[in-house]
Amino acid sequence: MDEQQLVIQIQKSPPQSEEHQKAIFTLADKILCSCGLFRLSHNKSLYGVYLDIHQALQQQLYRDIAQNIDEYQLKNITVAVWINEVRSRTLKKVINEAYLQQLALELQKYYPPTEEWQYSFQILTNAILLSDKLLHKVNIYHDVYEEAKNELWIWLYQNINTYNPSKGKFTAWLNFRFDMILRDSQTTKNDPFIQKLNGKIIRTKYQLTNIIKSITQEDLILCLNLQIKQVLHYILSVQILSILTVKYLLSQLIIKKPLVADSLLFEIAKQSLPNATKLANIDDEIENIPQPELEQPLSEQLREYLENDPNNLLQKHIRAHPEATFQVIALKRLEGISWKELSETFNIQIPALSNFFQRHLQKIAPEIKRYIQE
Repeated sequence: MDEQQLVIQIQKSPPQSEEHQKAIFTLADKILCSCGLFRLSHNKSLYGVYLDIHQALQQQLYRDIAQNIDEYQLKNITVAVWINEVRSRTLKKVINEAYLQQLALELQKYYPPTEEWQYSFQILTNAILLSDKLLHKVNIYHDVYEEAKNELWIWLYQNINTYNPSKGKFTAWLNFRFDMILRDSQTTKNDPFIQKLNGKIIRTKYQLTNIIKSITQEDLILCLNLQIKQVLHYILSVQILSILTVKYLLSQLIIKKPLVADSLLFEIAKQSLPNATKLANIDDEIENIPQPELEQPLSEQLREYLENDPNNLLQKHIRAHPEATFQVIALKRLEGISWKELSETFNIQIPALSNFFQRHLQKIAPEIKRYIQE
């Protein structure tokens, strides 16, 4: 029974009947399966936090379906659209900060590339996306955002074991890094040199597309029927035949699988430009150049100073709040924790927190600068 039939059955059956309850449970399971959160589970039994999330999603879906079964008619939308809305708001409501943090800590129990680690990593990344708690920024190109997400997953793969829950929330830690990646990606996208190079590649790709589309099956047949009398003519004919064959096959690919053809032609255009390979892999080229040891990033140097407090200057605290030291506040701000969250954590008004932080920062700024320079 599909979703449309289940919705009709729920609407028609008495609310307290077994048929009504069973149809709701069945629809909830179908919606939960379609979200793909536990897509690697197959027949594997869920346990721990995975089972907790699965059950919480089931219960929330059951309540949402029972309470809003007539919503699609009131909104004048299709059942499919309504189901997507139900799925989306349930995932956002259930997969909260606490669950994401538990998933991150569960992943830290395993080591790559074991099956358990891959399973946990897949669930964590799926949950992050479905929770809609990943940082969103206006004026970011869609392709830039998607590429930045891929870079974030690579970074998370390599650095998940560095997350420390005692220093802040998981989403704050993750989004702090994602924000840095987005800034770098946007800067690269807006670089005049990169824009000029991309413009040349795109123009070349369109030129190739127009040439390929002009090749017909008749041209290929004509070439096959050429009378070959001399070796030179034979070699030339084979070359022409090869070129025409490739062009014809590409023209068919454009018709049957335009997205695949578009991607392939873009790569051909990129490689056709002078030094395109070196430009396309500029990061790899830079990494292969012998160079002195890279300096530690400024943010990491600052974190090192704040954590170590080499001159014991960071332990000053807000009056009557010994736990709210400058060191603790500064580290949390570095991790992307907002003033509002800090205010709730320490039960201190935002102005008091901010003023204390700014005053003490002015006093120790020269010492921080000296430490980093040395």
